[in-house]
Amino acid sequence: MINGTSVTGFAARQKTTLNNAGFTNVVAANPTGSLPAASVVWYQNETDKATAEAVASSLGISTVTQMTSVAAPVVVVLM
Repeated sequence: MINGTSVTGFAARQKTTLNNAGFTNVVAANPTGSLPAASVVWYQNETDKATAEAVASSLGISTVTQMTSVAAPVVVVLM
């Protein structure tokens, strides 16, 4: 989970939301490189799509997109 907002600790709070929803391998981080214009959940492979959609639903994010170059199976970018 990448915090692309100007709100300190926002990703950490959203991590708690995901932990409470049953997701266990969640890491909050600060961004490096370019960011999208809006919040998005990226997933690597079709096998990760259902998890990405569940994560997006838990966080109220409407955009879920396959991006094979991300470093983890599912990556959340908060904007």
